[in-house]
Amino acid sequence: MSQFFFITLDNPGPSYQNAARFAQHAQRVEVFLRQLYPEFSGHTVKLLKARKKSKPEWRIALYRGWSSGMLVEMVADAGMSYVAKVTVSWHSRVKQLVQDMFTYLGAFLLLLYLFCGIFFARLIVLIVVAIPFLVAYAIFAKVCEYVVARSAAIVLGNNFDDNRCSDLLARLQEILLPASLHLSRRLRPPAPEINVSLLLLEIPTFVPFDPEKIFLYCVSTPERRWSDDKF
Repeated sequence: MSQFFFITLDNPGPSYQNAARFAQHAQRVEVFLRQLYPEFSGHTVKLLKARKKSKPEWRIALYRGWSSGMLVEMVADAGMSYVAKVTVSWHSRVKQLVQDMFTYLGAFLLLLYLFCGIFFARLIVLIVVAIPFLVAYAIFAKVCEYVVARSAAIVLGNNFDDNRCSDLLARLQEILLPASLHLSRRLRPPAPEINVSLLLLEIPTFVPFDPEKIFLYCVSTPERRWSDDKF
């Protein structure tokens, strides 16, 4: 289960400057994890390679043995380069190993398929035919990755559950949010207080209309003067 929040720069600039600033945030997270989980306690903090080079991305892995750990990802938004999504999810060396194995195996099988099929059909036809198989392979790889990683965590032990992931997420918010704006928890001005008593005083009061009194006043003698007590 993954949890996330958003951060943004106070003074956004060009894309390359935003990437450098977010890299500083990633370094702060890495230093914080090394201080919170030192090596002598059996933990390992490792900076992983970005999966996509089209936009800035930083992946910091925290391992405890082979069967448990956490992964912190900071990915800049494609449309707004000054906004980044920070995600904390469960991770392990076994999960990363299975993921890399299926990635390299899939790339090898795809190249072998294209190399052997280019002699029998056009490249565009081969790619279109391969799309359903690629989707099925990706789903199969994800299922195997989850089953193998969770099985290893059950057998060898899991030191990082959802509660520890939530605790780490809260600590990262304390580190990153003072220098940025938490988009999902933007501060709103308090609602104005309404004094009900003043509203009641401002409500106009109406004198009941009595036709009989109006008639008696009209037919009375002219010497009678207007007075409030007549109504």
